[in-house]
Amino acid sequence: MKKNCFVILFLIAALFSCENKNKEKTKTFSNYLTSVFSLAIPKESHYFLLLPEYVCIGCVINSQIAINNYLDVHPDLEKKITFIYLNKEMANETLISRSKSFYDEQRRMNDDIPAALFGIGNLTVVATNKEKVVQVTSIDVDDLMQINKTLDTVFSSKNTE
Repeated sequence: MKKNCFVILFLIAALFSCENKNKEKTKTFSNYLTSVFSLAIPKESHYFLLLPEYVCIGCVINSQIAINNYLDVHPDLEKKITFIYLNKEMANETLISRSKSFYDEQRRMNDDIPAALFGIGNLTVVATNKEKVVQVTSIDVDDLMQINKTLDTVFSSKNTE
């Protein structure tokens, strides 16, 4: 009986720790969007593509090509994407023209969005819904098939409901 109580208490604690982490991500990301761009996290599902300053050139190029190809197949997602970038040289013009895009001139992404909390890599997708961060995914760029699988997972409606 004591083991069952311990297991239940452990599961409850784990659930609250995940919920608290998402609350912290939402607060941090919301503060960044508001202070730098005067934006709010939308009520409907939305995806923020973050491109930090220091990146692997080949990795980001492959990721952006894959995202552009993905949008060719799923053009309805274009309205649900906001591209935020720090590195002008790495920003793909086609991707910028297909989505809302913002250049972080104040260079606040590195300071305002802690890597430890968000794990921002070469290209990171922050999925939001109902004014909350629901998922943060750095695009794994080892191969294009993996990128497409990741995009299917990130952009699926299951992750934002």
